[in-house]
Amino acid sequence: MLVKKLMAFVMIISVGFGSLPYRTLNQTQAAQEAGFHLVQADDSGVTIEYFLGDYSFETVELDGARYDRILLQDASHIGEPGKPNLPLVATSIGVPINAEFDLQIEETQTKTLSGTYRIEPASTYMVGEEDLTAGNLIYVPDSETYASPSAYPGIQVELGEAGKLRSQRILPVRVFPFQYRPASGDLEVIQYIRFRVVFQSSDGKPLLESSSALAEEDNPFEPLYQQSLLNYQEARRYRAFEYPRNETLQLLSETASSERYKITVTEDGIYKLTYETLQAAGMPVTTVNPQTFAMTNQGRPVAIYVHNSDGDASKFSPGEYVLFFGERLDGTYLASLYADEDDFWRDNFYRSNEQTPTAFSPRFNRTMIEKYTNQNVYWLTYGGEGGPFMEQVDVTPGSAPYLESFQQRIHYEEQNVWWTTHFTSEDTFFWDNVQFTANTEKNYSLNVPNPIPEGNATLRGEFVARADSSSINPDHVQAFYINKNQHPTSIGTITWDGKRRYRFEFTFPASYLVHGPNTLTVEFKKVSGVIVDQIFVDWFEIIYERQMIAQGNQISINRPSPQAPQSSFGAYRLYLPLVLRDNMAINSFSISGFTDQPIILQISDPLKPKKVNGANFENGVCSFVLPSDLGKSLFVASPTLLTASKIEKVSFDDIVGQEADYIFIAPKAFLTTVQDLASYRQTTDGFSTTVVSLEEIINQFNFGIYHPRAIKNYLQYVYDHWTTKPSYVLLVGDGHWNFLGSSSYDNPTIYMPPNLQWVDPWQGEIDSANDLVTVDGWDPLPDIYIGRLPVTANEEILAYLYKVQVYENALNQAWQKRFLFVSDANDPSAGNFPALMDDVINDYSISDQRKVYLNKSGSTYTSYNTESDNNLPCGTPDGSNQCPNATQTLLSLINTTGVGHLVYSGHGFIDGWSKAVVFSNPKVNELNNGSPLPIVFSLDCLDGYWYYPQLTAVDHRGQSLIEILVRTPSKGAVAAFSPTGLGLATAHDKLQRGFYDYIFSGNNWRLGEAAVRAKLRVYQEANLHVDLVHTYTVFGDPALLASSP
Repeated sequence: MLVKKLMAFVMIISVGFGSLPYRTLNQTQAAQEAGFHLVQADDSGVTIEYFLGDYSFETVELDGARYDRILLQDASHIGEPGKPNLPLVATSIGVPINAEFDLQIEETQTKTLSGTYRIEPASTYMVGEEDLTAGNLIYVPDSETYASPSAYPGIQVELGEAGKLRSQRILPVRVFPFQYRPASGDLEVIQYIRFRVVFQSSDGKPLLESSSALAEEDNPFEPLYQQSLLNYQEARRYRAFEYPRNETLQLLSETASSERYKITVTEDGIYKLTYETLQAAGMPVTTVNPQTFAMTNQGRPVAIYVHNSDGDASKFSPGEYVLFFGERLDGTYLASLYADEDDFWRDNFYRSNEQTPTAFSPRFNRTMIEKYTNQNVYWLTYGGEGGPFMEQVDVTPGSAPYLESFQQRIHYEEQNVWWTTHFTSEDTFFWDNVQFTANTEKNYSLNVPNPIPEGNATLRGEFVARADSSSINPDHVQAFYINKNQHPTSIGTITWDGKRRYRFEFTFPASYLVHGPNTLTVEFKKVSGVIVDQIFVDWFEIIYERQMIAQGNQISINRPSPQAPQSSFGAYRLYLPLVLRDNMAINSFSISGFTDQPIILQISDPLKPKKVNGANFENGVCSFVLPSDLGKSLFVASPTLLTASKIEKVSFDDIVGQEADYIFIAPKAFLTTVQDLASYRQTTDGFSTTVVSLEEIINQFNFGIYHPRAIKNYLQYVYDHWTTKPSYVLLVGDGHWNFLGSSSYDNPTIYMPPNLQWVDPWQGEIDSANDLVTVDGWDPLPDIYIGRLPVTANEEILAYLYKVQVYENALNQAWQKRFLFVSDANDPSAGNFPALMDDVINDYSISDQRKVYLNKSGSTYTSYNTESDNNLPCGTPDGSNQCPNATQTLLSLINTTGVGHLVYSGHGFIDGWSKAVVFSNPKVNELNNGSPLPIVFSLDCLDGYWYYPQLTAVDHRGQSLIEILVRTPSKGAVAAFSPTGLGLATAHDKLQRGFYDYIFSGNNWRLGEAAVRAKLRVYQEANLHVDLVHTYTVFGDPALLASSP
């Protein structure tokens, strides 16, 4: 497989209570030593001690109930929904590449606190009703846990899953200093604990044998290791890059000719490349030996036919041609090459109004390939070993009795409605969205060529219900009609229940079908007691007996079909057939409907078709008798003549030979301008740089098939093969997910595709640039600093370069160290955003700061606070902006005072902040901050969702606030660290603290480094919020240099 997995040998090891040595600490000693300390580190393991610092309690009211909350500085929380939300503390250690682990508790001091406690439950997130909308938190204690006399969590220390950050393997270590017995209300405190993590060889080899013993510092990741690892000095000896890797990564290997011809097809057919066409495409046809022609598709040889008319097989002459059988893209094979791609996808997701997750395990399958493109790519080369060439099969003209019909299955599907959060398949487009409060009929046109009116036909389909009535079962009913005006009797009714996907199948008289368009009428019936029902129509299929009549000069007979239908794009898609019938014992074929003599291919294997010769053709009818031992999967068609405009002459650039610290990836349209960015980094920082075109990467590392996995393949390859590993990557170009141009959404140019991954617990499929740089080890940690610059024009690239230059030329100026904290109002259903922000300000002693904190009464925003004044009036609402005075204060601070850090915490949406809409895309036009350009850190949802295909925002869906702030010339922001998906305030708090751990270290820092440090802290403290590792993205230059506050 393309990415060889590092066997992590990870056990989540937990140690609970037992008879252990006891140590007495006085309060002064504990306060002085609070936190983790390294006692001993050697090649056999690490001994760690933890001292509990000061803690306190407060009473909180959650959903009408009163609870006790434990406050412990710099601690996280366990966070299991509905379970007691106790603090946890965590650190990380470096471990040998081939180590397993054992955990030994050596000494503890515990005490049971007096009194009884009712510890608050961790929140449960209820996702919003619509895609791309935030939900709310509820606090429902888990009844079983809160009735239990057992200690929760019942473990004192836990070892997390080891991850790999470039050459350094990292192991999270978590301590649970509070143990709670809910039934009795008893609370036990671990004041001190000492434990040892023992290293054991996982493969029988000495522990350090697999390590490279890298003496040199692995810059620029060294500061991360130094700050993150408790045993940093010892861990340096454990580093190793993961070798060897699978050499299939360079997917399109070199051939004898330096040039090749890229041929793109979107429909099944027999394709013809003439001498004249290839000459027009740039091939030196007068010197080409056609016996050296060779063709591949997705790295696999494709059999071709070369027509020779003058008897000289070694010479390509006018009038001669190449034939091949081309298929519309089927992503099955390509997806099989990337079976590792879904290793870190979720296997459960939260749907609207549901407290428990829905079991859904998305896979990187053909749907994940085909949603990006319907174009299949074939490569024609010459000059090397030719072939393979089609086998020739001679047949005799046909004679009666002829095979009269065959069974055909036609799949019908349109992509009109986008919906990701159904969590029933990887397909996110639907044909129709039917929402109704009364009986409703909808008609769907299904084209059926040449049906035979005898016997039965079959209708299949799939619907997905969005609505659900828990008190009514069943709550969905639909009736189906074929050509209802002529046949008013329903062919069947489905009755089903719940929010789920439903597949149905009916048989009906084939006489109901007519040649050409047929109308399928679906009656969506209102069920008594159901107020509103909502059904998404996915696809239909018709299986019927078809006459031997060609349509459009072609017919496909008895083609092998996939084992199970999967969603595919476009109005119609043919799969043929499901079964072979007894009358297939007849070997004579007579096919009418042709305007000129067709070519016959036997295509049991589409990569190895056999050319059938000798058929009779007369009056538009082609007849022949197949040998009894020849398979009866046929494609009979007049060849499609490809023009030079469909053929691209390609000479590969060397994109792997020049090693570089910093790789810039951009479409060809932006390469020249992006080179200015690269030159700046080279001149200013001494980085070696390279600028690579996206098109070149796709051609060389994904067989020419359009998909962002090509970027990961390329980065994987250079990371594995370069002596100096790349440290930075910038993806330049805007894009969106309307890849196939649905008319329901805007379709601006896609310069850079989003990398869609099923990693968001609530939104599901989300862009993750992070995934593209997980190239060392088997974990979601990034191994290269990566950023996105979603621009739409060369002018925007130059404007962004100017912003970077202005910012870095002002290092250490006062405004760069100033923070503007913007907070949404406290929302019990989402988070106490002001309190979380103030805790961070206090814990990191941030003195040069300004505040704009919103207040509300009920659902109405009434006032706002600053660092010096409280309850300032919001003023009269201005459209959707409920607190325009706060907005003006925010704008004035950015424009006049100048800030280096613009931090927002609260509700977010694609084009703005807060339900009060305190800051949104239109307000960017009112900025004139010029030189004082902040770095934006948004602790919210969705404002980095840069890939929605709508140019003008409707219902907060359109271009994202962050992309507008970053790419707008001479104002806005110099960069941002923001989410492409949803998230929780408690998880954002971990992220923020990890980011600040890094930037407050006293040294100048780069944005990509701080971003990875933030993700490391999230990864270190819990797997519960690992979605933020995937979705948080640097917008702008990851090598942006900033000064420590």
